Amino acid sequence: MTCVVGMIVETDDTIEIYMGADRYASNGFSGSLILNNKVFTLGGNMLIAISGAVRYSQILEHGFIPPEFEIGNTVENYLLNTFFPAFLETLTIHQCLFKENEQASNDGVFLLGFQGRLFKVQPDFSFVEYQDKFISAGSGADFALGSLHATDNFDLAPELKIKLAVDASATYCDSVAGEVNIKEMIFTKDKPEVSE
Repeated sequence: MTCVVGMIVETDDTIEIYMGADRYASNGFSGSLILNNKVFTLGGNMLIAISGAVRYSQILEHGFIPPEFEIGNTVENYLLNTFFPAFLETLTIHQCLFKENEQASNDGVFLLGFQGRLFKVQPDFSFVEYQDKFISAGSGADFALGSLHATDNFDLAPELKIKLAVDASATYCDSVAGEVNIKEMIFTKDKPEVSE
């Protein structure tokens, strides 16, 4: 139970992806503030914000090395045919994958910033790119989306919009709490590499 938020901001030269999350872990009945970070970089060129089991997050952050993205490949082809098969194999090794009717799934949802694009990865590992420049996941997602929609046209820093969104979620959702952790990743438009 959590609230994670992702946002894209485009400038003339860059695409900036921001993500934020609360610091609460809950089973729906009780919970605690945690030190684990729900927002992290992966492989140097991906930004992740994860909602779901802490173990799922730990495997993604510390137990998985994403395959290299080859220039010339499409993002969709890479995610579908390279990234997710390798991730599913890692989840299987760590016994953190459910199978029902031959369909693999997990209880986690995560946001993925990659190659200047923002996706929500569903429990069945489908990846969805939304028309809006912001998305959210977790038990507090609806409250965060309301806040993001309300501040969309305001001249506020992306970090403040994300903080307000997660704070709104924490105010109205019992399973969201703690300080808001925010990270950003910047991609240059003329080349797919991450800017340092």
